[in-house]
Amino acid sequence: MRLDRFGAKTVVSIAVVVLAAAGCASAPDSASSGPSVAGVSTPAVSVSAATPSPTVDPLTVASFQGSYAIVRTVDSESEFDFQYKVGDKEERAYAVTPGCPAGPCDVSVSVTDPSSGRTTKDLTFRWADGVYRLSTTEPTADYECTKAGKKYTTQEIVTLTELRPTESAIIDGKALVTRLTMTLHYAITPVGKALAAGCTPSSVEMTGSAERLDGGSSTVASAPPVAPASPRASPVAALPARDASCKAEKTTRSKGATGMTSYTIANRTALTLTVYWLDYRGHREKWFEIAPGDSARQDTYKTHPWLVAGPKGGCLRIFKAPAKIVIG
Repeated sequence: MRLDRFGAKTVVSIAVVVLAAAGCASAPDSASSGPSVAGVSTPAVSVSAATPSPTVDPLTVASFQGSYAIVRTVDSESEFDFQYKVGDKEERAYAVTPGCPAGPCDVSVSVTDPSSGRTTKDLTFRWADGVYRLSTTEPTADYECTKAGKKYTTQEIVTLTELRPTESAIIDGKALVTRLTMTLHYAITPVGKALAAGCTPSSVEMTGSAERLDGGSSTVASAPPVAPASPRASPVAALPARDASCKAEKTTRSKGATGMTSYTIANRTALTLTVYWLDYRGHREKWFEIAPGDSARQDTYKTHPWLVAGPKGGCLRIFKAPAKIVIG
């Protein structure tokens, strides 16, 4: 990915997407990415079910191609106010070509900022578990850190972009994705001399949406209803004691986005539990709730910590994936 300067600012180009064939994906791997920043957003939690829905989800067979308009908003930033402010909006245009003859698959992306015409080519978005994902870690000298009057540029930029199809349609006889949600996470991490000098990391989180612009006669296809929940295990009445891992909450935070993996969590209590992602600043980001007796699986990274809390927000356990967590 290329970093371009516009005036006094450095802008990460992730805008017009051209998707070239990269091979159709087979059955999604069970291990895939964690939060987008959330955030750097993570895929939706998967709750166990007794029987699958007989209806085929049209999003599982729709191709991602055509022209898309994107609007994204800065949700949070940490030490990144030299470039982004919370509430800032950016507009982008995606020009998408098929990644495979039909259906979703890995794609190659060319990204263009329409305001400048600058393009970054050949970014590979991986298709897995219903999400197109780009994850890169690259050296950059475009960001400076000044310590004791000396400037340091030995830093890395971590980018995690996720595009999740949410709507599809039959356009000119072909199933196509018409709308996607987007999450982006940028993190500048000092390395080498910059790290030794005490330079601090900076990050920004964005969310947005992409809508298909191409015309054609279309019929909107909606996703099937949620499958019924599986029979619940008999829950216990009381919450378990607070785990010793909770003592480290104030110093625990996500670092980068490496090592795709997943975890499962089961609620064996009679109370609803809440699972939080601990973001790059160590702040809680509510991800999902688990009803009494239910279990769930979540995709994430090995470098992302998670916290499960009781109804009043009290920490019960902090953990990292891969893991099989049982509460109660």
